[in-house]
Amino acid sequence: MHYKQYGDTKMKMSAIGMGCMRYNSEDIKAGNLSKCAEVALYAHEKGINYFDTAPFYCSDKSEIITGMALSQLPRDSYYISSKTNLGTVGGKHTASDFRKRLETTLSRLKVDYLDFYHLWCVLSLDSFEEELEALYSFFEQAKADGLIKNIVFSSHMQGEELETAVERLSFRRD
Repeated sequence: MHYKQYGDTKMKMSAIGMGCMRYNSEDIKAGNLSKCAEVALYAHEKGINYFDTAPFYCSDKSEIITGMALSQLPRDSYYISSKTNLGTVGGKHTASDFRKRLETTLSRLKVDYLDFYHLWCVLSLDSFEEELEALYSFFEQAKADGLIKNIVFSSHMQGEELETAVERLSFRRD
C-alpha cells in the first residue's frame, strides 16, 4: 500500500481509502452487522487506514458497522471521517443539536474523536453559505474541544462555484 502525508500534518494516509456506504444490504436487513464489519477489518489488514462513513448510509447502520470493526483495532492505526449538515441535525442549527449529532456519531464509531468531520453534501454555493453560516462555529468549537481533528467539506458543486467556496473557506483560516 502507498501512503501519503495529509497536508502539513503528521498523518500518513493510505492512497486508497474505504468508503463505508455500501455494506451488503442483505446482511444489514438480516441484522448480520458483524459480517459487514469483516469487510472493514479486511481492508485494514490490506493496509487501508482511512475509513469514510456518514449517518444514514446503509439504512443508518454504517457508523455502527464501521465502529464494530475499528474498535477491534488500535486507534492509532486508522483515520476515520464522518459527516453532518443541517439535514442530519433535523434542520436545526443550535450548538446543542450539533453536539448531540456529533456525540451520536462518536458513540456509534466507538471513538473519542474524529480525524475528519465533513460539512456534508453541499449542493450549491447558496447551500454552502447557509450551511457554513449555521454550523461552522460548532465545527470550530468541537475542534477546540478535541472531538474532531480536521474540518473538511464535501460538495457536489462544480467549477466556479467550487472554487468560490474554497476561496471563502481560506478567508476563515486567516
